[in-house]
This record gives sequence, C-alpha cells and structure tokens, in this order.
Amino acid sequence: MDILSKVSVIFTLKNVSDEVYLVGNCEALGNWNPKYGIRLLTLGDNNCTITPIKLLKNSKIEYKYIKCAKGVSTWETISNRKLVPKNNLLVQDYFNSPISKHDYSQKHFEKARRASFDINASRIDSESFIIVSMHLPLKISKQSGKWEIIDNNSSWHSQLYSVAQEKLNFLWIGYPGMSISNEDQPEVIRILSNYNCIPVFVPENTLNFHGAYCDSFLLSVLNNTVDINHALLHEHNTQQWEGYKMLNILFNDALFSVYSGQILWIHGIELFLLPSFISRKVKDPVNIGFYIHRPFPSSEIFRVFPHKTTILNALCCCDVIGFQIFEHASHFISTCERILEVKSGTTKDGSICLNYFGRNITIFIGHVGILPEKITEEQKKDSYVEVLEKIRMEVKGKNVFFSLDNVSPLAGLTLKMQAIKRLYKRSSKSILENIMFLQVLVPNIKFQGITEQICDIAEKINKEQKKEIIRVIVKDITQQERYAYMEVSSGLIVGSIREGLCLLPFEYLYLKRYFNSCILLSEFTGSSNTLSSPYKINPFNINAIEAGILQLAKHLPEKKKIDRDLSYILTKTTSYWALNFISQIKNSRKNTSKYQYVPIGMGDTLRVMAIPKDFNKLDDFLVLSAYKNCKNRVMFFDVEGTLLNFIKDNDSAQPPSKILNALEDLCSDPRNTIITITGREKAILSKWFSSVKNLNMAAEYGAYLKMNSNDWECFVEKSDWIECSRQIIESHVQKTEGSFIVVKDSSVIFNYKDADTGFGQWQAKDLVMHLENLLNLEDCEVYEGDMFVEVRPRGIDKGTTLSRVLQKIYNIKGKIDFVFAIGDDASDEKMFEIVKKIKKRLCEWLSPEAKTFTCTFGIKPSEAMYYFLNADEVLKLMELLSASGKNRAHSLGNLVSRHSNYHFTTVNINTLSRNRRGLDSQDLTEIFSPIP
Repeated sequence: MDILSKVSVIFTLKNVSDEVYLVGNCEALGNWNPKYGIRLLTLGDNNCTITPIKLLKNSKIEYKYIKCAKGVSTWETISNRKLVPKNNLLVQDYFNSPISKHDYSQKHFEKARRASFDINASRIDSESFIIVSMHLPLKISKQSGKWEIIDNNSSWHSQLYSVAQEKLNFLWIGYPGMSISNEDQPEVIRILSNYNCIPVFVPENTLNFHGAYCDSFLLSVLNNTVDINHALLHEHNTQQWEGYKMLNILFNDALFSVYSGQILWIHGIELFLLPSFISRKVKDPVNIGFYIHRPFPSSEIFRVFPHKTTILNALCCCDVIGFQIFEHASHFISTCERILEVKSGTTKDGSICLNYFGRNITIFIGHVGILPEKITEEQKKDSYVEVLEKIRMEVKGKNVFFSLDNVSPLAGLTLKMQAIKRLYKRSSKSILENIMFLQVLVPNIKFQGITEQICDIAEKINKEQKKEIIRVIVKDITQQERYAYMEVSSGLIVGSIREGLCLLPFEYLYLKRYFNSCILLSEFTGSSNTLSSPYKINPFNINAIEAGILQLAKHLPEKKKIDRDLSYILTKTTSYWALNFISQIKNSRKNTSKYQYVPIGMGDTLRVMAIPKDFNKLDDFLVLSAYKNCKNRVMFFDVEGTLLNFIKDNDSAQPPSKILNALEDLCSDPRNTIITITGREKAILSKWFSSVKNLNMAAEYGAYLKMNSNDWECFVEKSDWIECSRQIIESHVQKTEGSFIVVKDSSVIFNYKDADTGFGQWQAKDLVMHLENLLNLEDCEVYEGDMFVEVRPRGIDKGTTLSRVLQKIYNIKGKIDFVFAIGDDASDEKMFEIVKKIKKRLCEWLSPEAKTFTCTFGIKPSEAMYYFLNADEVLKLMELLSASGKNRAHSLGNLVSRHSNYHFTTVNINTLSRNRRGLDSQDLTEIFSPIP
C-alpha cells in the first residue's frame, strides 16, 4: 500500500471518563477485533487518539467505540459510524450518539495534534533512557593540569542534549573526545557523571582501525560512492573490520555497566553492530531504537558490501529504525527485502514496518530540526554581539555569499570553485559588483590535499579579478561564529554532492527571519526534500551552479515560500523529533506477555525472533503417551521438506526406503489413519507412495483426495479459468527472464524464484492485478506466495482438506481422540490454524479428551504448537510410535531405528526421566508394554 495515499485522522470522544477503545473495519483500527483496537488518551474532558491514525485516502471506513469500566466492556449500540477521509481530519464524536463532526480545518487539526503530542511527551518523563552515540555531546580536555568541559560543536549532539536535559531522565554513553590514561580515567568518569555522561575509553589502535573503516569504506557505501577497487570489497578479515567490531564490543561493555532496564536509543553508523551485541548479552527483551543520521544507499550499492548481512541483521535487533527522509527509508526497506528476504507492511497505526521473523520493526521517518529558542538566546549574549560586530566590520561594504563545508570529496568544493571562475568570465560585472564568496573550511587532516587545492584555486581567481572575490577561512569555527557569518551574509550556498539532512539552511532561515534570505541548495541534500524556498541545483552541473549564483544576486524567493519554511522549521524542531522518536520506541515495545524473544544464530548471523510463549520443542514421549492411550488416531504429513529430504523440483527422486517403511508400519495399525498432503500432482504422489498399503493421499493441497484405497476423489469443478489464467501467466513468463509456469490439473503457478528479485516482484504484482481483473474470482482465487503467484480453486487449501478428512473419519469411525499434523512451509500453517480452532471450539468430530499436536520445522513464527529441529527427528518419532504399537514389549535399549544402516537414533533417558511426571502413564515401563 502506497504510504503517500494515506491521510492522518485524529479521533476524539466527548465526555467519557472511562477507558475507551476505537475499533473499525480496517487494519489500522484492528479489523473489528477489540484486542487490536486503538486506545484513546484522556485529554481534559475528552478522549483522543495518542497519535494521528493513518487511513487510506477516500476509503470507506466503519468504526465504533468500546467503553471499559471495572473489567466490563460496553460497545456502542448505535449503527456503525461511517467515514470517508479525504484529507487530514479531526473527528469529534459522542459515545452512543450518532452525532459526529468532521473538521477538515488544518489549523484545528494541528492544534489537536500538538495537544495530544504534548500530553504524550509528558508521559515520557517517568521513563529512563540511555542514549548511545560515538561521541558524547561534551568534550573533555586538560588545560594547565585542570580538566575542562566544552561543547563538541556538533549541531544534533548539542541540541539533543539540551532536549534530554529538559525532558528526559537519561544517561549518555560515548567517546569523550580524547585518549585518557588509565590513571586519569576514574577522575574523568567522576567529572562527566555530573553531566549525565558515561565515557567509553577506546584504545588508540582500535579507534584508528574503526575510523579507517567508517571514513574510507562505510561512508562510501552509504553515500553511493563505492570504489570497486577498494580492498575491503575483496578482503573480509581486515584489521579495520575487526577494529569496527571491537569498538562496538567496548560500547556494549560500557552500556551494561550502567544498564538496568532502560530504553536504549543508539545513534550513528559507527555503532551498527551494537544492537546485536546487546541482544546476545541480555536475557530479557530490550527496547531499542536506532537512528541513522546518514543517507542509506540503494540495494544495488549496499549489496556489494561484504558485511551487508551482518549489519542488516544487527539493525533488525532494534524495535525502531529511524531515517531522515523517506528516500533513505525506502532504500533500507528494499535492501532488507532483497538481502534478508523479509517483507514490509504497515502497523495498525499506519507506520511502515518490516516483518522480521515474527517481529514488526517500525521504520521511523523524521529529521533532526533546530532549537529556535536556543538560537534566540545565543543572539542576546554580549559575546555573540561582539563576534557579530567584528565579522560585520571585516566584510563591510561587501555582498557576502556564505558557505560552510567539512573538507571531503563529497563537499563539491572544486565544482563550486569552477562555477565561480566561469561566472566572472561570462557574466556582467555590474551584476557581480561587491559580491564576495566567504568559504569556511572545517579542516580534515585526511583530506589536506583538498584544502590546499581550494586555497590555490581561490588565490588564482582573486589574482585574475585583481580583487578579493573568494575569501577562504580554514578553521573549525564556533557556534557563535557560524551564526554571525550567516547573519551578515545575503546568501547561503550548500553545494555538496551527497549529504544527509544539513541543518545550515534551517539555521540560516531562522537567523534571517526579519531580513531577505536566499539559499542555493544542492538537490542531493536531505534538506532539499523539506524546504521549498531555496533555489535547488544539481551540483554536478557547473552551468546550473553558475545560474543559481546569478539567481542569488538578482532575485529573492517568494515570501510565501519563506513563510511556509519558517512555519515548518518552528514546528519540526529537535524537541519534536526527539520526543516523537522516543514515543515511537515506547509504542513499539516488545510484547513480552505473548512472545518470547529468542536470539538465534551465532556470531554475525544472530537474529532476534519473536516466538509465541506456548511454542516449544516437541517432546517425543508426550506424543508417545497420548498415542498409546488413543483409539482413533489421525496423522497428517506434509511431503516435501518433511518426509522427503531432496530438491523439490526433482520429480525423478524417490522417497527413501526408511520413510516408506515407517509409513507402512503406522498404516498397518487399524487405529491409525495416515494422510500425506502436498501441493504436488496426484500422479507424482501415486508414483512415490503407491507401495504403502492403506496410506491416504491428498494432492494439490486437497483438490484431489484418495482415501481407503479408493479412486481419487475430485473436489474441483472443471472451468475455463485454468486455461485463461494459463494464457495470462505465459505472457508474463515471456516478459520475465528466469520465471517459469507450472500447470497442474487444478491450478496454474507463476514461479519467479530464479528471476531478478525486484523485477520478479514487480511483474508478480502486475500479474495479480491482471488476474483479478480478468478472472471470475467466484470459482478461483489468486494466491501470492514466496516467489510465486498461484491461481487455484477457491476454498482449497491444506486447512480445508484437513477438515474434510476429519469429518470423513468421524462419519466412519466416530469421534477422533488423536490428531497430529506436521509441515514446514506457509501452506501448512492453514492446517495448524484449523487444528487450533476445532480444539478450542470443541468440535463434534473430536472427543472431549482428544490430544492434538501441530509441528513445524525450526524455531520460527508459526501457528504450530511445537517444532522439530530437523527431518531425522520426524523419522525417529514415526519409528517410536510404530514400535509402541507392536504386540511385544520393548526395553529402552532396544528402542532404536529398525533401519540403522541409514542413521542411529536412541531414546534420551534423561529427557524421559525428566518428563516422567508429565506423562499420562503411571510408570515408564507401561509405555512400552504390549497393547491389549
């Protein structure tokens, strides 16, 4: 669903003092399930949604309110409320009254949004937070034997620190800005603790290797400027990578020296691996947010990264991942879909999310702003006035165009200098009268050559024009100097060829709010997506830079655009960003009441999965005990991936004899009904299992069923939709290289697993649209699976087949007291769901004491009750059950595989003893005694 087609709606309910929930007919409102409804926040005499609800524009919404008091829930008794949102909307309702006011006024909507935001922000105060970034917001230095604390001169660090001091109960962990000797470390810890800061002491070698990895390689990847000859693309075990990991480990150790259940907020590309190390160390789930202050590249660039999977899995240990603009978030989502093979979607409140192994990871889109009140305070200081007057005297009589750049290849400095040089050769000198370009360079020792090059170019231009056209200042200027330079200038130039947000235009617009202000802004900065008044140029086009400078000299932007940008800057402040992000972390907190969060994998492959708390490894002897005491047993076995351990496309392969023997043993017991169920055609099933007597088979998910050795029974009516869908799919196969068509008796499949992932998904969506428009969907349905699209009969799946089989057995043998179902993929989840439902609803097919077991492979999100780790465990269980049904006793030592030439399985006597109390039988020997 396109996020751009959604609008924000705030629901308010008047004069209700009880707890209230909002439920409706869409996913954002819980799909009429009160469990997933939206709780309303008490705001004065009203109740309102905590954050605006994002709904599909022009969609038909129906909803109601539920009032909860003293454990009793009361629905509204009126007809469903109806709403068709067209734009951002404020809804005002009265409980159990059809009166409803729909207010589309943007002014009223913003007022309600800010009110709910302020109340929500105040709820954050009681929480404790740990903020982690590479650098602390403060630097420590030693002057004349005394320690001094200074600002680290980073815009977002200092601004977030100001917000944290006012709004949060927090600690901040980071590098203190210099190497500290072992003797001085306790004193530095004590001093910084007064500022809520915890220093991380990093050895010099580790810091150098880590910095080299970030600066020379990681930044290149993130900025889409990869050098294909870079050594790190070809060497995985480098000192830089090890240094990068070591620094993350040191930060992890420092974090857990003070961690006591706080919410964690991690910043910066320097700490990509930290969420993974946190998840390995802590036992209880941690609430983690991660904000990336840099651009994120397209998947085509990121996939060349040798450590791509490690970093993506580490980031996905978080609950919220934040990006500055939608473009960066979109690249991250497509990268995860392509590399990790996960899906994206939306949460019930309309946020974008990644569906990652049972967890929804929220994708936050919002950028750091500025703190206007802090700038105003700075402007009132005497020290600032002195700096301003000094700079004003230095540029007196000049029309200053100001630039401030960190020296790097991405700053676009040489392109800007070439444009200025051409400008003075080709343009009228009267237009350029008194213009001076004031270029401040923040030095970087790694790019000293670039600094020298820019100074040389500026000097040559000044000589050619016989006056000072360009003044270059190489200095790490203070915040007051930055503000003063911008205030005395009449234009700002930002010409970087790749950058994240860049807050300079925000500061400049606010500083020049009472004067004319012109900005020339590269379209490759994040700011170009948020501001409308700057002149936007392609910094690679020298002609465009030249024309843009002339625009600064000749014209002023529209006042309406400047006013709109100022309103945006005053609204989207650093406080708004920080509190909004923190609220999102809290709203995305892991649900520990329903799920257990399990780190799976070792080292770089670690993933955090959400597993239902009632999902456990199947205990063979629990099944064995239930099996022994039941008289009418039904067992469903998925074929491929469960009974067969070979490539799914290989039709010529045969099931191993050990599987056939185990099935034959189970089928020989008259109390058993064994069914193999698969998506394969009936001819292949007959070829594989025709030698097993009394085995029942379901082909094509149950479209064809063979029971009690009778002929195949068909549950699909012949229709022309198969031929029609075949023709449509064939046309898409011809257009999609690597795809192929599979035509079965009752379904047609478009398989694109061997095609380009992105193109295949695109073609699959187009195919689904065509199929749904051209087919009669009363007879068939279009199903989107993992790398395939299938057109199949409506109502035919493994779940409906399981129900049909159980009903048939009930009609023949009576009530069923044992149901066992096992499978490994998404199609088997339907079986698990049906078993759960019929057990919960006490279906007449089952006896009241019926035992049910549903099993899947591996620890993963599933509707199954239990899991197996591998296929050998399935065979072991089958042999154990068949052995218990023989009319002879077995000792524990003899309970091994009858076909030990394939593998050797034994009973785990420790597990048996440990679970003895949970078995139905009173004595262990009774389990293996002959059945009368």
